Amino acid sequence: MHDSHGERVNEKIEDKPTGKILCFSGPPGLGKKSLVCSIARALNRKFFRITIGRLTNIAEIKGHFRINVSSMPGKMVQCLKTVGTANPLVLIDGVYKLGRQHARDLTNAVLDLLDPEQNVKFVDNFFFFPIDLSKVSHCGDVETIEVVFLQDLSSN
Repeated sequence: MHDSHGERVNEKIEDKPTGKILCFSGPPGLGKKSLVCSIARALNRKFFRITIGRLTNIAEIKGHFRINVSSMPGKMVQCLKTVGTANPLVLIDGVYKLGRQHARDLTNAVLDLLDPEQNVKFVDNFFFFPIDLSKVSHCGDVETIEVVFLQDLSSN
């Protein structure tokens, strides 16, 4: 990305740092992840990727309750720990796969991350205290825009 493109992206995203969600559409291999990495570099933010397609349990997003020895925090807490900052750019890879899974709770957990009203007080079950995710910018990717709209219409 040229500096002029980076400056324009920075102006668009940094106007209001809360509640920004970008969605990129295109076939696999198009370069959506590379574009998000470039945007993160242009914004001087750390980049983290969460792959939805491999997740099967709500606890992978919201953390495991501390009842087992193998309990661990959810993906967002792991993200914040890994990047070491409160305002990373997070790519939620495979958003279009949420509707294809049978776990509706997983969809709701991802919506908790994305909703500006709820992510201010996001509670990870491992720590069980609210974490402010309002400074986190999210990006998603879909294969086609129609998939997102059809899933939204079918849920109503």
